[in-house]
Amino acid sequence: MMDGLNPACYNRLMKKLCVLPFILCVLLPLFFACKSGDGQVVDALEIEPTAPMTQKTPAPYGRDAGVKITASAAYVFEGAQGPAIYGAIEYENTGNCPIILSKAHFSFTLDSGKLEHDYVPPLGEYTIVLPGETSFATIWIGGQSALPGANISLTASLTVVEAAAPTVALEVDQLYVADNYPGFSTLSGRLSCTSEAGCSMNIVYVGFYDEAGTFLGAWYFTKNAVLEQGDAKNFVINMRDFPLSDLGARAASFKSAAFGFDL
Repeated sequence: MMDGLNPACYNRLMKKLCVLPFILCVLLPLFFACKSGDGQVVDALEIEPTAPMTQKTPAPYGRDAGVKITASAAYVFEGAQGPAIYGAIEYENTGNCPIILSKAHFSFTLDSGKLEHDYVPPLGEYTIVLPGETSFATIWIGGQSALPGANISLTASLTVVEAAAPTVALEVDQLYVADNYPGFSTLSGRLSCTSEAGCSMNIVYVGFYDEAGTFLGAWYFTKNAVLEQGDAKNFVINMRDFPLSDLGARAASFKSAAFGFDL
């Protein structure tokens, strides 16, 4: 027998002594990490969750309605009921909100004097023009004593009001004017719905320009056509009371404005 501890006891004691330095190595860093320089306990770091980045929505329309007349045309011509005066204007929305044209004042100057006329656009509450876009207004005044072809000029002033943005978007393309009838021209084209919302009624304005870009006048018509998203329908319109019977030979380019709605 050996003096002192037996081998079994000795081995157990040595294992405990070897484990003790390992435990100290693990616990000492935790102990010092929980102490501040002045002996106060430091709270665990709390990380605030970051709010997710959201995409900015487009700024809403403003409240300033503005308009500018960019072109005009006037004629004295032989209409279906005798001599008549025709006037047309092209106007642009220069404000920062959608607008409707509530009233137009036309002032015609002839050799015989002046003719003043106030005009309320048909279905004007549906002809909503967005900022930067262009539309038209046209009038016919019958029962005149002026001779067809007489010198005439036109100035106008417009009254516009702010409107809610339209839910229906229509486009016009494939426009063509043909002088295939004696005394008047025909207008053909295609009307398409490009919005999710459709319509059962629409009104279309088309402006005509010669090779130099001079405004020759405008025509408008309504069409009872049901249009859903992606629909397109062709049209052919007789322009019996347009003052130029040879419009097809003169027109080199077009502008259009189309509006859809439900009654």
